[in-house]
Amino acid sequence: MTGETVDIKKILKLARLSEEQEDTKQLAKDFGDILGYIETLSEVDVEGISPLAHVHDSNNVFREDVAFNSLSPEEALQNAPDRSGNYIRVPLVIEDAE
Repeated sequence: MTGETVDIKKILKLARLSEEQEDTKQLAKDFGDILGYIETLSEVDVEGISPLAHVHDSNNVFREDVAFNSLSPEEALQNAPDRSGNYIRVPLVIEDAE
């Protein structure tokens, strides 16, 4: 066995993937291509370029969290068709699972 084959078998075992003998050489080639692409990317000069969190220019659009008075329970429930105390009563919607 070559070193590549041993590495591929180890990766397959760690990933808990099944091993098919004819795929081992193709996987070694694919991994080699991926690592080659990563090597190409590492050659790109990124000096002075700040990292991105997202490709679109976006700003925080959240509003200030300000507390304010809301409806009382009585006001909130005044139009409820059926209620039980401070809660809206709704029909039971659970069906028998057979």
